[in-house]
Amino acid sequence: MKYPCLIIDDEPLARRVIQNYLSKLPEFDPVTEFDNAEDALTHISKHATPLIFLDINMPEITGLEMAKMLPKTTEVIFTTAYSQHAVEGFTMEVLDYLIKPIPYPRFLQAIRRFKDKQSKDGTFYFIKDGGQFHKIALDDIYYIEGMKDYVKIHTAEKSYMQHQTMKNLEEILPPNKFMRVHRSFIINYTKIDSYYASELIIENKKIPVGQVYKTAVTELLDSNLLK
Repeated sequence: MKYPCLIIDDEPLARRVIQNYLSKLPEFDPVTEFDNAEDALTHISKHATPLIFLDINMPEITGLEMAKMLPKTTEVIFTTAYSQHAVEGFTMEVLDYLIKPIPYPRFLQAIRRFKDKQSKDGTFYFIKDGGQFHKIALDDIYYIEGMKDYVKIHTAEKSYMQHQTMKNLEEILPPNKFMRVHRSFIINYTKIDSYYASELIIENKKIPVGQVYKTAVTELLDSNLLK
């Protein structure tokens, strides 16, 4: 599982410390840096962002102010040199509060807290569609269709368009349910109704199996995973 995250701090050295810590944890990728809240908010409005490291004392928009503008799907770890903000930070239900200089063991505790929470919520995927975030149960996703820089996620109730790449989704979605079967399709293979040599049927939708993926799909279908 890959977790894109942001580091938002107006101090380059502070960003460098967290960037260095995250470089030791390959599951956090990509890591994007901003030195102000305005640019970071623009990025977050266009990209799913499960985790941000957010400095409190920043010009124009403070970290405390920015945290109130974030979608509920984004977890916040405050980073600051001032402990007096801790009470207000935790009343906002942020994930953690790190005091600079941040020791690596304390940083790992915050990361562990994030992963524990993600594992509890790991049966869901958050989709930004039409300016709104939707919490979708993974079991409700039938298949995903790639359309250049967008994907169309087909669920039990409706379909959602999202600005996302198939490659990124392939890395994010759990492999015990989802599989890339074609350049333009990822399927929830627990939803397969029937299959042929080069074609899968899910909810009356014929999904082609690409030549590159045929061996892996055949091995899956012949295994006990679908029994």
